[in-house]
Amino acid sequence: MARHGEAIAFRKDIISSLPKDIVADESYIEAIVQKRKMKAIHVNDAIVFNKGPENIMDFIKQVRRHFFGHLQIKRRINYSVSSLKINEIRKA
Repeated sequence: MARHGEAIAFRKDIISSLPKDIVADESYIEAIVQKRKMKAIHVNDAIVFNKGPENIMDFIKQVRRHFFGHLQIKRRINYSVSSLKINEIRKA
């Protein structure tokens, strides 16, 4: 489940805009897809170029931001993001 870098693609009719204060946009879209009972597909062989954190402090800031964003989604729309698992964060 640990996803150290990811990208999403979705149909344009899924969401017209994101709330301005949302922290975790990919997770918010995941929540919308799941709540609408739509099908999400994971593509293992997709090639994505993603720039990650360059040092441990940047990594910690990124993990904290994602964790806060996941908690925000839980509070706002009562959805637990699939990667909101403390054990997965510890593994990272």
